[in-house]
Parts: sequence; C-alpha cells; structure tokens
Amino acid sequence: MKIFLILFFMITSCAKHSLPLTTVDWTANSGTPLSSEVENIQGDAISSVNSKYGKVEIQKQSLDGFEVEGSYLKKINDPNGQLVRVQAHYQTKNISTFHKARWGLARKNKLSILKDLMAKNQDLAKKDIQSFNLKLVSEDSALVPRWFLNYFESNGELWQDIFSYDLKRLSKTQLGSQMAVTPAWVYPKGPKHGDLIQVYLQNLSYGDGLMSKILKVSSADNTKIHVSGEPLQFGTNDNRFDQVQSFYLSQKTLGWFEKTFSIQYFDALDLQINVGAPEKTNTAFYYQGHVRLGMGDDMIYSKIPWDPSIVTHESAHFVIDMLAHLPFQGQGGSINEAFADYFAASILDNPVLGEASYLPAPFKRRIDLMKKYSEITGGLYGDSVIVSSLLWELNQKLGLGKGLMLAFKTLQNLNPQSSFKSFNRELLKQAELTFEGPEQLKVSNVLIERGWDTK
Repeated sequence: MKIFLILFFMITSCAKHSLPLTTVDWTANSGTPLSSEVENIQGDAISSVNSKYGKVEIQKQSLDGFEVEGSYLKKINDPNGQLVRVQAHYQTKNISTFHKARWGLARKNKLSILKDLMAKNQDLAKKDIQSFNLKLVSEDSALVPRWFLNYFESNGELWQDIFSYDLKRLSKTQLGSQMAVTPAWVYPKGPKHGDLIQVYLQNLSYGDGLMSKILKVSSADNTKIHVSGEPLQFGTNDNRFDQVQSFYLSQKTLGWFEKTFSIQYFDALDLQINVGAPEKTNTAFYYQGHVRLGMGDDMIYSKIPWDPSIVTHESAHFVIDMLAHLPFQGQGGSINEAFADYFAASILDNPVLGEASYLPAPFKRRIDLMKKYSEITGGLYGDSVIVSSLLWELNQKLGLGKGLMLAFKTLQNLNPQSSFKSFNRELLKQAELTFEGPEQLKVSNVLIERGWDTK
C-alpha cells in the first residue's frame, strides 16, 4: 500500500471562520519530493527520541519567533538515518511588519504585562505560575495573538488560561537526573500482590534527592532523601518510602522501554509525589515531561505512589509524548490514554488498572474486554478502552513481542491530530509493512470482530 503526498486544509476550532492550517503527510516512497515550504518550517523542538525502529523528532512551528498554536512538524527516520516520513500542520500566512514590531514589543515586556494581568485577576494571585507566552492563533481569517498562562493549583493540578491581546480571559482548561546502584525496599508489584523486598535502584546520583540521568523524584512537602550508596530502607509511614517506591516503579517503566525498543532518552522525567501537601489529593497526571501524584484522599484513592499501574501509566505518557505528542482531549486524548494503559498492562502483565489504590471497587478499569468500535460515546477513558483492549487482544493473538512491535510502530506514526480513524489506518498500514500473511490475517480478524475498518 503506497502513501502519496497529501496536501489539504484543516479548519481549526478557534472560531467560526478560522484561518486554515496546511496539513502535509509525506512518505519517501511517494515518488514526490518533500516541498521546500515544509523543509523550511522553523520552531522549537518538543521531543527527539531514538529507538531500534528509528528516530522521531517533533517540533512546533514559529513565525518570527512566535509559536503557532496547534502546529507541529514531525519527522521519522528509519534505523539507517534515512528520512521516511514527514507529518506537518502549519501556517503559511506571514506576519505583517507592523504586527511583528507591535507584538514583539509586547513579548519583550511580558513580565510587566503579566503583572497587570495578575492585578486584574485576583484569582491568579496565589497560583504557581509556570509560563506566560504570547502565541499566534488562527482566528477570523487572520493570525491573532493570544496570551497563554500555565499555572499549578494548590492541589498540584496544572491549568491553562488563554487571554486576548488586551488581557480578556477567553478560556480556562485543565491540562492534563557520582552514579550508584543502591539497595532499597519497596513493593515491586504493589501491596496487594507481595511483600516488601529488597531491590536495586540503578544509576542514582549522590546527594540530596532521588535522581538519575533519566528520572528525578521529589516530594511537594520538600522532604528530601540523601543518597550516599547506603541502603534506602524506610518505614511505610515515612514520606521517604513513598518517594523510593515511586522511583522504583517509574525507573522500571523507563528501563523497560529502553530495553524493549532501544529508546534513548534526551531529557529526564520529573516525578513529584505528595502534590497538594499538606492536603491529601487524588492528583495523578502527566504533562510536558512532568508527572504529578497526590497521596490520595483515603476515600477514593489511597497511597497513589504505591500503585504500580498508576505510576507506570503516567510514566509511559513520557514516552508516548516524545513519540507522537498526542493531545489530552478528544479522540486523540482517548488514544493517548489507551496507549498508556496498554503499555502499563504489558509491562506489569496485568490488564487491571488502579488495583492497589482505588478504594470504591477492586480496580478502576480493565482492558481485557471486548469493547467494539461502535461503542464510542465521546468519553475520554471509556473510549480509551476501545483502543487499549484492541491492542491487548493483539498481544494475545500475535504474541507479546509482535503485539508490542505493532503497537509501537503504530504509535510512532501518530500525531497531535490523530483520531480513531487515523489510528485504524496506521495500525493496518504497519501490520502490512511488518507482518506476513498469517499475522496480517490475525490482525484483520481481531479488527473485524471488534467492528473496525479493514479496507
């Protein structure tokens, strides 16, 4: 099946008459050269990751230094370093000289503008501000500037407020490391499936804090662990135990990706527990290289950092984000959650999630189900099981190794605009490229049984 250069327009959801972004999906075997316009897209890198299947790089588009909201450029190289695919969603309109100067001055004075914004919005006074940037949005047949403010709430949740150029609030949305081998005592499978045992934490840096080249774990109440090579053995009521437990689970997850797919990490995952302290919160999310976990309110969740499936799920988002930069809402968000559930279940060899910490029931959700494509309702997590259960069954039908290979190659070719239909197409395409007839038939049979398209 050949993929040819696709060039078409997508209408963004910012306004009724929005300025379209151009979408390109190019492959090396299309017989068409990659356009110079795409080759010359400028912008800051979001992620870069190597695996045994090649290299994936994702960046945002910038026009004269202003990030274009909703844009991306994704390049995929094969294991030999050859560029095999480019996916892009970008703006072709230029900024006028007048607006370039005007908006550039505003960007230069953003700290004083932020001060004015905070004065006008008293609800932001005690927020932990993370970033404040002027970005371009395609709206009303033009490129318009919008202020994007990211901040943490006291319970550790991350939110984003968008303001007009003249500082009127337009929306508010939650956004979902000397080396040592150090002995430590943890629950490797969680407290429900085993006792405390001695494990070894790899490549810890000496000093205050749990840190390696690819992982940093801390506590929001500023309790620190001094690493000197001595065993890390703490009582289960000691906050330091929670840090060690979550470090072990997250390090195991990142190490599994490294071993299974030859992943090379260029950035460290930042994981913080006890978020919201001194309050006990049910916070558990990943965003842009950061995992934040509360301790649980002991009514819905308890001891969240002890739960292997939750820590593994959130840590898996780190790799998923580097490979595809999927969104956190809509069908792309459901696919994002599905892959995190699927990888967690595959790593732990357990299709049940939230088993160790979720209190109202024996578990939060499971993916060893028959959930069909026709059962899409629009719910983020409910719909995610449609995808995760499909991937889980493919593990059973193809064998774990082949199932993981197909899932990874499919994920590697998804992007911020991916939907269930594009996931369906990529799964079929990668199955055709990866497997011979018998395995392709197994994939088709599973898709047909679950109501997915196989044409």
